[in-house]
Amino acid sequence: MDASPSKRTPSSDAPSLVAEASSKPLFAASLADERKQELRQAISALQAELSTQLSARDALLNDSGMTVEQARKLNDQNIDRLHRYNDIKDAAQTL
Repeated sequence: MDASPSKRTPSSDAPSLVAEASSKPLFAASLADERKQELRQAISALQAELSTQLSARDALLNDSGMTVEQARKLNDQNIDRLHRYNDIKDAAQTL
């Protein structure tokens, strides 16, 4: 049987697929570049916020006369005390 004119052959589909494929990456690349720029701006904003928070923390520590290491040690001690308290409370509740 001969191929009827209504049927498409693979060779007739090829040019349209190539045109579609070549246009998609350009659009996708544009979106990717826009997204990268948005992420860079978000990172810059977060870095500025972190810097502000670190400055505020350092000012509080200087006002209290503590170093960062001393504050961390004190925090760790308080957490250990809370764990001990919870263990004692749990033991008392089982009695």
